[in-house]
Amino acid sequence: MRRIRTELKDGTYPLCRHHLIEPRNDDGIGDMCYFHLTDAAKQELFPDMDLCAKQFESSKELVSHTTFAPKQLFYSPTVQMQIDQLATLLMPERFKTIQSRLAESDIRQGFACLFYGAPGTGKTETVNQLARMTGRDVMPVDVSKIKSCWVGESEKNIKAAFSLYCKYIEKCGG
Repeated sequence: MRRIRTELKDGTYPLCRHHLIEPRNDDGIGDMCYFHLTDAAKQELFPDMDLCAKQFESSKELVSHTTFAPKQLFYSPTVQMQIDQLATLLMPERFKTIQSRLAESDIRQGFACLFYGAPGTGKTETVNQLARMTGRDVMPVDVSKIKSCWVGESEKNIKAAFSLYCKYIEKCGG
């Protein structure tokens, strides 16, 4: 039993070496006392069930824009100008025009925004208010559940988040 415990901690246990089990990961920290099947093992053992996609989809539901209560947010003049400009671009009638112009130029018909800043500065609330104003639903992504201490797992989780996003785009039409 000691040998198995040591091999599990070192990652040399055969199931670890073959990437079939990994430590349970809570809040970005691997717990070496509890293990679970890797996504690769789930795919290998249960190929017809598509467990990885179902697990990811069930925890990442779209949040309706109607659930956000109106709030007054305060920004510096420069940031306020950028937020107003973004809100104008995301309005349904304006966005359709932008999509058609991008399509005419054979460019991807959308855009992405990256909000940055210290915790508590209003990034999430800004997104929620933009969603409310423009009638767009929000797909929350919990970064702590995407991060992994295993090589390649974080990248796979990010790819799964973007794949899910693309499915929503196809279903909703942009």
